[in-house]
Amino acid sequence: MTFPIRGACRFGLWLLVALAITLTPALAQALRVAEIDIRGNQKINRESIVAVVTTKVGDEVSLERLEADRVHILGLGYFRDVAVLRQPAGTGVRVVFVVSEYPEVKEFTITGSSLYKDEQLRATLKDTTVGKVFNRVNWESDLNALGKLYSDKGYQVRFIHNLDQPDFLDRGILRLEVQELKVGTVKIKWPVREIKDKQGNVVKTEEQHKTKDYVVKRELSLQPGALYNVQQLQKDFRTLNNLGFFETINPVVEVAENLTVAITWEITEKRTGQVSVGAGYSPRQRLIGRAELSDQNFRGKAQGVSISGEMGTFGTDGKPSVELRFFEPWLTKDKTSMTIELYDKLVYRFSRDLVDNQNNNQDRYFERRLGGQLSFGRPFKWPVTVGLRFDAVDTRNLGSKVDFPRQDGTVIAGNISRSWRSTDYTNNPTKGGFTRISTEVGHASLDKASGETFTSSFFNKYIVDTRRYIGLKKIKATKEPEREQESQKVPVLALRLMAGHVVGDVPFFEQFFVGGAETIRGYYEDRFWGNTMFVGSVEYRRPIMNRIVGVLFVDVGDAFNSNSAFRFTNPKLRTSFEQHANIRPVGSVGVGLRVATPIGPIRFDFGYGEEGGRTHFSIGHAF
Repeated sequence: MTFPIRGACRFGLWLLVALAITLTPALAQALRVAEIDIRGNQKINRESIVAVVTTKVGDEVSLERLEADRVHILGLGYFRDVAVLRQPAGTGVRVVFVVSEYPEVKEFTITGSSLYKDEQLRATLKDTTVGKVFNRVNWESDLNALGKLYSDKGYQVRFIHNLDQPDFLDRGILRLEVQELKVGTVKIKWPVREIKDKQGNVVKTEEQHKTKDYVVKRELSLQPGALYNVQQLQKDFRTLNNLGFFETINPVVEVAENLTVAITWEITEKRTGQVSVGAGYSPRQRLIGRAELSDQNFRGKAQGVSISGEMGTFGTDGKPSVELRFFEPWLTKDKTSMTIELYDKLVYRFSRDLVDNQNNNQDRYFERRLGGQLSFGRPFKWPVTVGLRFDAVDTRNLGSKVDFPRQDGTVIAGNISRSWRSTDYTNNPTKGGFTRISTEVGHASLDKASGETFTSSFFNKYIVDTRRYIGLKKIKATKEPEREQESQKVPVLALRLMAGHVVGDVPFFEQFFVGGAETIRGYYEDRFWGNTMFVGSVEYRRPIMNRIVGVLFVDVGDAFNSNSAFRFTNPKLRTSFEQHANIRPVGSVGVGLRVATPIGPIRFDFGYGEEGGRTHFSIGHAF
């Protein structure tokens, strides 16, 4: 019978303990606080601690409230731990908060940062901590400030400290290590095609691409060993996207335990080569036939090659126009580019007959230009483009009824330009801008048979072209390619201001010409000319549906200050293109459509100005 009796005793004992535990909170609720005491504090005074305690002497004892007070004391930041004791005190309870202070910081070091110097990091800290009791709240705030210093510039870091180590807890030596994420590997991933045998087994796989891997990698700023930067990753996406070679681009980022970042660029190409033969209509040349062979990514090396031929049916000299162009984006390792252009072509200055009694072929104005241009971008790492051009100009084949100055001769000119671009996307910018300033010094030598008062002259051209793009809807996506896809649905306000001036005498064909699809819409092509010009435009671009954008625009501008011989005050020069010596701005308003195609946006514009309305057709945005 021993074992049953013992079991019953044990059961009774556990029942009494359980009952006591159950009744304890109820009894505690009836007790009141007789005294509040603080123990363990050495540097932090009692008043600072009591100030955050909500429990007061005389209050009923509340376990929930005491726990909240413990958390409040921890929130002061000076203590590693806080415990709450309840002791009998007469008919009440003495509440004792036992605190464990952090040590006084004797030494503080920061290591591991390659981006910022020690003094730059310390300047960010609000609480330098040296000579004071360590405060965890201030410490976390300072770590957030340091993290923001990096993240605002796109960098990512991890902080390692020794708060739980003896050298800090016992000696007050505080150490902070900044671990910066670095790029470990950069890979290019192309689509893969499986090659199978007759039984359907995969024999091998082949990557489907023409572009060389190094062509992609040389455009990237995030190379192995570089600090990983989110903003730079997005910039690299836009750089690749603006090349125009790729259908899709997707950067995949993986962070390893050792804080190295592996970046894989998943890319699919689009067709860059083009062969075209066709006929069309030009407001200058009327009906034209054209053939072109081009490749923007020749041999997969990002070289641009094109050869084109064109023949108009009205107002020509009977010979076709031929143009050759070669572009090398990386002539040297420092990204010096080279462009070579050779041509034997007709240049049409106007979109209507010059004389009042129009007579098709006989009343068209054109020049045949035989020459070429050679230019280098970023030579010797200078952020400029320098170039040289040569033109042999022939106007002898003008119709007999065109009472226009015959000016044959040569032009040799050297130019230098500087560009600044901050747009996000080349074909569809939603923010940023573009500015280009250029100057050209040249020498024109006309044949004596031209009958001009000058047969040779030096001249200097100055041109400024600036554009700004303002997205009227915030893009929520922050990563590519989602951001680029969303940008196609954003309405944009686009602005342009362009101005130019020529110093010195120039032949007629070296003046500035404005009017038409690229400058002041609603007017004939090259309606105004002169040694000075300006054009200002505002466009409101709003996506209507997939790949179609509607446009409202306003253009204003003028070209004036031409040589008196080119204002045609002589009644024998039968042209209705009246010109003027002083500024006389003209304007227009209009609507248009942009239809996205593989060769760029096709543009339809209708502009209405002081001389009526005109419809314009072209490729690409006006600016």
